[in-house]
Parts: sequence; structure tokens; C-alpha cells
Amino acid sequence: MKYETDEYIINYNECDIEYIEDFIKYFEQEKENIFKFFDIEKLNKKLIIKLYDTVDRYAEYRHNNLSESSVGNMSYDDNYYFIHMLSYKPLITRKGHTDKQLDDFYKLLVHEFVHVCHEDKGNIRNSLMWIREGIAILLSKQKYELKELDCSLEDLLNNNQVSYTNYYTLMNYVLKTYGNEYVKKLVVDSDFGKEETEKIYNGYNNKVK
Repeated sequence: MKYETDEYIINYNECDIEYIEDFIKYFEQEKENIFKFFDIEKLNKKLIIKLYDTVDRYAEYRHNNLSESSVGNMSYDDNYYFIHMLSYKPLITRKGHTDKQLDDFYKLLVHEFVHVCHEDKGNIRNSLMWIREGIAILLSKQKYELKELDCSLEDLLNNNQVSYTNYYTLMNYVLKTYGNEYVKKLVVDSDFGKEETEKIYNGYNNKVK
């Protein structure tokens, strides 16, 4: 089944019918907020959103290179942006997602859409992981608790995988300390992000001492 606009296509399944209208409505509302943050009027490529009704089908698309908690990702080629994610029912069978509500499912779509917009403004792959994941969590309003960091500066600079709570905590600190325009520059200018990370990390740790 398919829902299509000039800007995007959603390919969905029978199991998605019960919530697809709310899914689309939520996406439309949040899309404008994300565009505003990135100063985007329209994506440079059409977006294709693909929902998978079984974990096996999603795993096949990922060439069976799937962690126990993987539920969605974004990608792109020369012609399209893509968001691939599990439908709600298979999503809540995954590690770390068994307590997720439909609202969390909608926010996952927005999280991946933030990555799409980040790529549209520049090469997201050059951005540090804490920045690209931190801003995606913040703008999608996903539910994470603010906690003291349990990662090192080297973890952040070397893109070592750490808890997403660290990314959210640090990006929340940056927004409150330096403001929205600084965050925008941090996100879209990968060199600036790398240059500022040590200052941000040390500033946060000095604040919580």
C-alpha cells in the first residue's frame, strides 16, 4: 500500500492501516519544525519511507547485519532519500523497545527524518555521532533522561558507540548554554563540531562538579 505526495512516498502494510492516518498527520506537523531548524523549504530529493511488517524482511534489507535493538535507519542514493523502519507491532518485539507506545513509533520516524535533513544540508557522515544523534533525539522529542555523562572525550571524538543518553544530555546542555544558532552551526558545520567538542565536553563536566 502506498501514500504519496509531491515530496514523499510512504510504503506501508496491512498492519499499519489502523494508525497510518495519525502517522502521516504527526509527520506533517513535525516536518515543518525540522525544516525550520535546518532552514530548508524543500528537500533536494524525494523521500521514500518504507515500513516493514516483519523483522525478517527488515533484516533482509539490512543484509542480515542487524543488532538486537535495530528498528530503523536512513540512507540515500543519487535520486532519493530513504527511511526504513519496522512497523509498530514488530518494533515492540525488539530489545529496548518492548515498552514503546505509538507516540514513540511516530517519534522514531521524525528522528530518522532529522538525519535526512542533516544530510540535505551537508554530509551527515562527516558529523560526529554525538552531534547527529543528539540533535535527532532533541528535535524528535524522544524520551531520554538527563544523566551525568559516562563516556570519555575520546569516545565522542572517535565516534565510539556509547549510550544515547550521553548524546541527549550533551546536546541539551549545548542548547541551554549556547543557544539555537550555535547548535545549528554545530550540526551543519562538521569541522566546527569537531573543533568545539572538547570545549563542550569540558564545560559540561565542570558544570556538574
